[in-house]
Amino acid sequence: MILRRLLVSLYTGGVVYLSTTLFFGSTGIVAYRELLTQHQLLIENLRRNEEQGERLQRRIQNLQSDPEQIRLEARTYHLVQNNEAFVRIVGREGTSEPLSPGGIVKVSANLPFRPEPFLRAFSICIGIVVFLLLGFHPTRKR
Repeated sequence: MILRRLLVSLYTGGVVYLSTTLFFGSTGIVAYRELLTQHQLLIENLRRNEEQGERLQRRIQNLQSDPEQIRLEARTYHLVQNNEAFVRIVGREGTSEPLSPGGIVKVSANLPFRPEPFLRAFSICIGIVVFLLLGFHPTRKR
């Protein structure tokens, strides 16, 4: 009878451990969803960086070949020719495209909290509870 109680409690504890690890373990479904979210953030960041790289490449090509573009770029740095002067108009700000290396995406290599020890302790507690509850179950004599 005690062997049966022990086997049932071990089986129950094992099932509880495996099912909780499947959902809440470091390689479980919850962790997988977090990885998918990080993956989407990285893909979006890569897309923005590629778009910005293309814009910068077009800008470089224009600066290498178009004298008017060179003149406009020099004006953004307040450079003028010898026969020109710089006039600042109060209240009028020039618009410039901010250059950004993309969004900052922090990818943590290690989880700060590993749930496996907690899940093992939880499943052992469930196994002990089942073992104790089976001891209170009335037995039939044959």
